Amino acid sequence: RAAGVPPRRVREAWHTMWCNLVDDLYGRCLLSAEEADSLRRERATAIRSAEAVRRLRFFSRSLESRDMPSSNGALQAPGLSVLVPVYAEPILPQLPPDWQRDVCGIPEGAELPHKHVLDAPTLQFLQSDFDLEWRELLTRLSDTSTVPTPLHRLMRTRTWAAERLQTVYRTIAGMMKHREALRMLLEAEVPGLSVAEREALLDLKTRLVVAVQTYANHHIDPSKSNATDDYSRADVELLMERYPRGLCIAFIQRVDGDPAFPNGRFYSCLVDGTRRGPGGELEMDPDTPGLLEPTFRVELPGFPVLGNGKSDNQNMAVHFTRGTLIQAIDCNQEGYLEESLKLCNVLREFDLPIPGGGPPAIVGFREHIFSGLGTLGAFAATAELVFGTLVQRTLSRPLWCRYHYGHPDVMDKLALVAQGGLSKATKGLNLSEDIFAGMDAQLRGHNIVHKEYFQVGKGRDMGSISILQFFSKLSQGTAQMSTSRQALRLGQRLSLGRLLGFYYTHIGYYAGQLHYYHASFLLLALALTGGLLDATAALPGAFPPSAALFNGVFGAVSLLFFAFNLLPSFLALLTDEGISAAVAKPLQAILTFSPFFFVMQSRCIGHFFSLEFAVGGAKYIPTGRGLAISHTPFHEVYATHAASCLYPGAELLFLLCSVLFLALLRGQPLNPWSVGFAAITPAALLLGPSLFNPHALRTPEGLDDLRRFLLWLVRPTRPGGGYDPTHAWADFHQERADAKRSVKWGAFLLPSKELLLSLPLLLASHLAMAPYGWGPLQLLLLATPLTAAAAIDVLLMPPLILYSAISHRLYLRPAMAQASASARIELLAALCCGITLAAECLHWPALDAAGLVTKPHSLPIPHGLLLCATRYFSFRWTCNAGLYWSAGCNLRAVEKIDPPGAHTPGAAVRCARLVPDALGYVFALTAAGFLFLADAALGLAVQFFFLAGGLIPGSALWHYGILGFSRKVRETANKQRRLRSTTTTLVWLAGKMAAEKAAAERARGGRGGGTRAKHRSARDTAQMI
Repeated sequence: RAAGVPPRRVREAWHTMWCNLVDDLYGRCLLSAEEADSLRRERATAIRSAEAVRRLRFFSRSLESRDMPSSNGALQAPGLSVLVPVYAEPILPQLPPDWQRDVCGIPEGAELPHKHVLDAPTLQFLQSDFDLEWRELLTRLSDTSTVPTPLHRLMRTRTWAAERLQTVYRTIAGMMKHREALRMLLEAEVPGLSVAEREALLDLKTRLVVAVQTYANHHIDPSKSNATDDYSRADVELLMERYPRGLCIAFIQRVDGDPAFPNGRFYSCLVDGTRRGPGGELEMDPDTPGLLEPTFRVELPGFPVLGNGKSDNQNMAVHFTRGTLIQAIDCNQEGYLEESLKLCNVLREFDLPIPGGGPPAIVGFREHIFSGLGTLGAFAATAELVFGTLVQRTLSRPLWCRYHYGHPDVMDKLALVAQGGLSKATKGLNLSEDIFAGMDAQLRGHNIVHKEYFQVGKGRDMGSISILQFFSKLSQGTAQMSTSRQALRLGQRLSLGRLLGFYYTHIGYYAGQLHYYHASFLLLALALTGGLLDATAALPGAFPPSAALFNGVFGAVSLLFFAFNLLPSFLALLTDEGISAAVAKPLQAILTFSPFFFVMQSRCIGHFFSLEFAVGGAKYIPTGRGLAISHTPFHEVYATHAASCLYPGAELLFLLCSVLFLALLRGQPLNPWSVGFAAITPAALLLGPSLFNPHALRTPEGLDDLRRFLLWLVRPTRPGGGYDPTHAWADFHQERADAKRSVKWGAFLLPSKELLLSLPLLLASHLAMAPYGWGPLQLLLLATPLTAAAAIDVLLMPPLILYSAISHRLYLRPAMAQASASARIELLAALCCGITLAAECLHWPALDAAGLVTKPHSLPIPHGLLLCATRYFSFRWTCNAGLYWSAGCNLRAVEKIDPPGAHTPGAAVRCARLVPDALGYVFALTAAGFLFLADAALGLAVQFFFLAGGLIPGSALWHYGILGFSRKVRETANKQRRLRSTTTTLVWLAGKMAAEKAAAERARGGRGGGTRAKHRSARDTAQMI
């Protein structure tokens, strides 16, 4: 209209675009045929789909935004390339065989196989949560004029499911909307262009480059291959046929056969769909069967994957992009056609200087989290809403300290290539590869802005373990980032306001999460120490000041903390959805135990952040983004959350219970609100990992978890290299102990919370037990596991040394490996530790006569509690010190057998190392023994709590409601639960055990045991149990 276009033509062009928008919503099954027809006629329509209402509402509101600049039109818009890195994510998953037959009509025996097959629970969950859209799909599948064959129905159902999961197809289909929107705009602006001219112009304006890292083999080892499967390659060909123009596939290819290059030659290849045969079919590579013929092949100087993979994959494909702008998109995002219509306005941002500076180098936009399925998905969506709107807006202006956080930012490609690429690719240091683009841009004087009139969909992790693993990766990446030269230079050059903004969005956030736990621990530790000193008369009057501090911080201060944590989400929801949603959604989150989850998240962030500074070892963690509807076995939950949640939760629970007991004993009043608020953290850390695990309160799963956990405790380590924490406790313990190998052995002298608490407790024990005749020897026995170490040294080490002398010429390492594999020496060490602990709790008159007082008669309860607390925290520190010592000497409690041809030291070296190695193994075994006892007790306690909770009528349905499962899922689970009585539960469990045993026998090649397990009925096995 501003360019002098007649109003009638403007109205006609808008009507055409509006009809295309309605057709797009109709194609996604978001509208029925009647709703779509009414909207095309621009009539007032009641739309039943909440997703369609949300998209249209945001589109209409964004058109009124004052931040959106006027564009110069599609004809003058700069070129834009969208880059999507893909590794092993599913592209277009297949339906299971029974769904292919029942829903799509595929004949029996003609079902199509695939590597990525959706399971029945996932499809049932999609049916339940997208009930309206599923019924609309079934209506269309019954129309034989649009889907005439079973293969058409199968493909339509596959795409329907893929559009509601986090798949590569969803991302590609959404990002290709850019080209469709530009085509619509060009038709309206220049109606005289022919189809060929318009497509040629679109090829210059937009391109989608999908960097499929595993499309071809590029493994550095010629005997191995990391190429993807044939089914995924077929999905790539299907996408190339569906989008013949504008979609490009980039990949790395290794070519062998040149004697001048023994490690092979590496090429960066691009398939853009232009290499076609006479019939229009895509040409295949004659040298590599199964691959499409590349249009371009650029030789690389060597093996290109030097970092974690994703950054190398992006940088390898940058030279295939076109235009001056680039948009980095992850394969868990999607685009919308109505948003792509504003693409010319988005690109116009790079022509407009910001106040006081030049045009921006990075323009950021908001994201809509479409994975808000279930309670955890809703938590992530609300948190992302706050960070993607309120926080980003404030960082952009007035603080001028926004950076790049992996969001769908559009970037100036020339500026980013000049600073080293989109992502940094140093392994370890650049674990969070995308944040360095924003940091380098700030250091080079570029501007970064944030706008909210444009949005892109994004999926997040929806399971408890995957969410917390994602945050652990971010924490480790931020810890590494804080040691980079970019962080140093920004800290030296930024002004105070911008420096505080940088600190808040990077290291400050993660350090704050760590100190939240430290603050809770410190308050409880002070209250415990004061109470014990007062109760044992070591320091009379010490309890009231520490109790006043406890009441004050966990009382009034906690209310402010709680209110200010809710305030951002309230304001963000108030702006976007109105007052009713701003009040209802935070309240609903509180009722579904969101404080428990965010306490777990905070502790995981702090744990991995501090762990990275302590021992290093940051690595990329593939979390997966599936639906959180399946049950995770408890031993896997325990192995994942033990160090970050369960151990701290047990410590805080011990401190809190001790403080409450001392308060009752001494008559010291404690504020009930303070006690309740202080109890949230230990309850969340102990119960949260299982509370957010689906089906945790169902008795069959609970019994199966108990069986698996006991097997996990006693199972031997997995043969071969490396340790698998979910396979056996031995692997779990040794992987954590091996993390200390890269640290100097003297690191145990650094202050830790255990050391800082055990020292005053030891002093209090000395003052309290002096009247009972305790001296330095008793305190030494109290603080260190000398008796357990002596028992291990006397009972286990002589046979081990004798065996090493006979079989390995006094070389302890292979003897220890044999003892770990056959005699399970770590379990024997745990038995020794348990016996010595029980023996120390008894009264021995003979030791009293010798002056070694172990347990005085009529010891007051506060004194006993003081001794227990002193022993626990002192043992924690001494066992940790023993692990540092043994790890520094490269000694393990769970050794593995060396491969053939391993180096064996000489005789002199073996004799010289015999005593130090034996001492190191004693330290390692003592620590392993006590940790085994602690893990067994803690794991069983948590499991028995949930087993008891599962016996309460209606607890499983209540749990499903907490997790946000829909009504149909809850009804199905309740029906299955009613069908299973106690007897049938045992039968089900026995049948599962028999099936697992038969599978193990088949895997080992055994026939007799497998046949017996096959023919034994489940009911007979249940009777034997």
